Order: sequence, then C-alpha cells, then structure tokens
Amino acid sequence: MQYVLLLLAVLQAGAVSERPVAKVVRLLTDMQAQLEKEAAEDDEVMEKMVCWCETNDKEKTLAITTNTAKIDQLGTAIEEYAAKGESLTKEVKQLKKDVDSNKQELNEATTMRDKERAEYVQDEKEQLVSLEGVKNALSALSRSVALPQEVQQQVQQALKRGEDSQREKVQSFLQNKAPASAEILGILKQMKDDFENSLKESATEEKAAQKA
Repeated sequence: MQYVLLLLAVLQAGAVSERPVAKVVRLLTDMQAQLEKEAAEDDEVMEKMVCWCETNDKEKTLAITTNTAKIDQLGTAIEEYAAKGESLTKEVKQLKKDVDSNKQELNEATTMRDKERAEYVQDEKEQLVSLEGVKNALSALSRSVALPQEVQQQVQQALKRGEDSQREKVQSFLQNKAPASAEILGILKQMKDDFENSLKESATEEKAAQKA
C-alpha cells in the first residue's frame, strides 16, 4: 500500500515534470531492489527457521526415543528390584531365625564347654595329686624309707585310677607294710608313666575343645 501511494504521488508530480516516465522507471527500479533485498532477508530468515525446526525436531525425536527406551528399562528394573526385594526380605527373615537358633546353640555349647572345662580342671587336679603321691612313694621306696601317712593317702587315691591288678598288689603292700619289691616299684613306675601320659592327652584334648 505504501509503494502504491508513492507511485501515485510520483505520477501526479510527473504530470508537471518534463520526464515523468524516467522517474517512474527509477522508482520502480528502487522498489524492485528493495523487494529483492527484503525477499533475500526473508529467505535467510526462513532458511534459519527451517534449519532450526529440523534440528530441533531431530533432537526432540531422539530425546523422546531415548527417554521412552529408558522408561521401558526402568520399568523392567523396577520389577526386578521389587522381586529381589521380596527375595531379600525372605532371606533376612530366615537369617534372623538362623541367628536366633545359632545363639541358642552357642549358649548350650558354651554351657557344655564350661562344664567340660570344670571337669577337666578337677580331673587334672586329682591326677596331679595322684602323680605326686606315686612320685613321692617311688622316691621313699628307692631310699628304703617307710612311706609317710600323707604319701600313703596319696597312693591310695592314685589306686582309684589304676588297673585292678595294680590296685590289689599295691593295696596289699600298703596294708602289710612289707619291704618294697621290684614288682611294686615297677607297678608304681608304670602308674607314674600312665598318669603323665594321661595328663598330656587331657591337656591336648582340652586345647582342641577350647579351639572348637
């Protein structure tokens, strides 16, 4: 509309001008140049818009595709984790039961171990007394010295752990107070060896029991 009004003004002025046609041609030329410039600018803007739309469309399409795939993956992962959670919950419950059961077994085993330990200590104490009595008896008899009352009592206690054949012969010797024979000395030496071996075996078993 602006260009039309301008054209009319030129035509009116041309009525009194010497060269109206030349002015119209120049005006039209200028208009054409302006229109071509504006068209070029519009083309450039349109090209940028098209490029932006295409690029943006590709990016959005790729983002949608990627995120859709992630949604599917997350959905699958959620189902797997939910199933794993249920499985772990059951395992935890079972482990708690096992722990309670193990605690009870441990308490029972500890009580039994304490009892065994007390029995071992008492047995070791008695064996040491018996061993000491036998050693004292051997020492006295080797010097042909009569056994003191205390030593006789220790030997009597040691006889409770000896074999029947040993017990009878040593008991007879103590009652009759006869001179010590080689047989009696042999029996007492054997009893001493038996007590020492028994103490070693008991100590080994106790260490194994403590470790267990």
